[in-house]
Amino acid sequence: MIRDIRDAEDFKSIPKFIAREVGKSDYMMMIVSKEYLESRACLYEVIELLKRDNFDKRALPVTLDSGKNIYNPNGRKYYYDFWCDKLNEIQNLIAEHTNSDFVTEKESIQHINNYLVDFLKKLVVIKSKDFKALKEENYHSVFKITKYSQAPLIEELFNIDKIENLEEKKIKLDNFLIRYPRYPEAIFLKGRICSKLKQYTEAKHYYKMVFEIDENHDFALTNYGALLSNVDKKYDEALHYFERSLRANNLNETTYENRGIVYNLKSDHISAIGQFKKVLKINPTNTFALIEVARTYELLRHYERACNAYRAAITFGAKDISAYHDYAKLQRIYLKDFRGAVATLERALEIEKDNYKIRILLALILQEDLKNYEAAIRHFEYATTIQPKDAYAYSRVASINAIEFHNYELAKEWYLKTIKVDPAGDQAYSDLGFLSYEYLNDYSSGKSYLEWALSINENNVETNVRYAWLLHNHLNDKQSAKKYFKRAVLLDPKSEQAHHEYALFMLEMKDDKAALFHFEEAMRINPLNTDAFFNAGAICFNARDYAMATECFLKVIALDFCYPCAHHTLGQIYSMQEKHELAKFHFEQELSVNPNDLNSHISLGTILSNNYNRPGEAKIHFERAIELDGKSFLAHYNLGIVVNDLQGLEAAKPHFIKAKELYDPAQDGPEFLEALNEFIG
Repeated sequence: MIRDIRDAEDFKSIPKFIAREVGKSDYMMMIVSKEYLESRACLYEVIELLKRDNFDKRALPVTLDSGKNIYNPNGRKYYYDFWCDKLNEIQNLIAEHTNSDFVTEKESIQHINNYLVDFLKKLVVIKSKDFKALKEENYHSVFKITKYSQAPLIEELFNIDKIENLEEKKIKLDNFLIRYPRYPEAIFLKGRICSKLKQYTEAKHYYKMVFEIDENHDFALTNYGALLSNVDKKYDEALHYFERSLRANNLNETTYENRGIVYNLKSDHISAIGQFKKVLKINPTNTFALIEVARTYELLRHYERACNAYRAAITFGAKDISAYHDYAKLQRIYLKDFRGAVATLERALEIEKDNYKIRILLALILQEDLKNYEAAIRHFEYATTIQPKDAYAYSRVASINAIEFHNYELAKEWYLKTIKVDPAGDQAYSDLGFLSYEYLNDYSSGKSYLEWALSINENNVETNVRYAWLLHNHLNDKQSAKKYFKRAVLLDPKSEQAHHEYALFMLEMKDDKAALFHFEEAMRINPLNTDAFFNAGAICFNARDYAMATECFLKVIALDFCYPCAHHTLGQIYSMQEKHELAKFHFEQELSVNPNDLNSHISLGTILSNNYNRPGEAKIHFERAIELDGKSFLAHYNLGIVVNDLQGLEAAKPHFIKAKELYDPAQDGPEFLEALNEFIG
């Protein structure tokens, strides 16, 4: 057998190769596919053959699904258009760069255009074999035409290979080998069966027998090398056998694939990519190689290239569902293309609708990135029908119902389903306990569920924290609560949650020093924790450490410009420091993100009135404060002050009278009462 790609050296050698080798062959088998009909080398070769005698009798076309469109006019038109477009492209390039490279390219494409009609007409007339049908009949018709001497033996082996039960297949093969003990393809098949049965020592023995009989049996050499790599972890020895295989057949895609895998195992990712690219040079639509290229680029953190390779694999109809999964993950994490990731996963479900991993990832993107909670729940619920004993999807449905839809009773049902599926899992008990006491006001059940969760896993930081809050807020057991908060910190000193929650508890216990320490620990563990910075700033503010408080609040605003009260408290600090412009700026910013902040309206109005002599603008803010809270003493008092400035005492008196009614000596200083008495008379 002569294979053109293996033996022909380059484009210019094809006519000589046809005359010297293929021209002398009895038959010419053509695998007709879309890729074949779009290949310049393949079409140039076949057109050279077309010009020779007996083409009709010698040609054995085998058609793949992608090439079947040549049997209808529109399909043939596609290829006429394709090669006309190629000719136009190269002519445009020659107009820009006239060189021998492009001129030679143009000559070959022009040659294809000249003879393409004749070739396709011949191809339609010649009776072609469908590849799938040919495979089903064990290639019988090809053997019959070519009068292949060993056809009966090959067909018998094909029939044996079709037996699904491995033990039965092995018995039939042993009977064959009794009759033909040194038939290499039978021994090779025996090696494959042993490998599938995980009888690796026997498999290696049979593969070795094959290439001792036929030293150029590339598949036996490849499979032997693969076992050395995958089972024995002898990577260098495996590479030696792959090299022998490629010397026998440098077009064996499987050998290059295995070499690429071994190089990746040796962490030589550049060499691995080189091997997979050799596969793609032989077969540009090899989806396995494209997927491995993508995964290797991921290892190298070349994410854009990885995405391109995944995209190509999917375009060429990859059936490996994990490729869709991994590509969608890259779209989500690297490209931030959430809708594109959803489209990829939905395409995967068209191939395999009951794939659990695809459903889960799709649901997560819908929930966390696109906030489409209804669709997310549908996919999580469907996932529970695929793997009914996996608790993850159940718990996700429960949490969405609780957090997003506030349907606490339905959430409870799903947490109970989660527990039924996985009674040994502590997280569902913890979540249900929190749900029970926080939202259903069922403190007894909440306590029971949390205690059960702790009995399963006493080291769960979140459960310890939840149990501590239940004891503190609802069961009034502050000593025990402190014990569990402290325990959470000791369990994981690097837990941001443990330190932050303990700090909040100590804040409620009026131990500002301990609270500040744990807020600072939370900030050190996670420098993006805005709540910790704000609370630390509030403690420093109350302790009159305004420099540290200012630093904390500025950090909060840098992390989250719209954080509630951060601008207001900064405004207070700057106001006390008589930095009125800064104070005014931050009060205005607070109102830009929170227009209904009562205290910022009062503070801004006070600065406008006292420091900028703008009583009219101040009046607007005091009036808005009264709209927000008609019982605000300061709003009425300050409104009286600016009305007095604008309209006189008589107009202001009703506001002063109202302020006096609201005056609280426990909160409002005596100087206010003196001023009110003076205004009212």
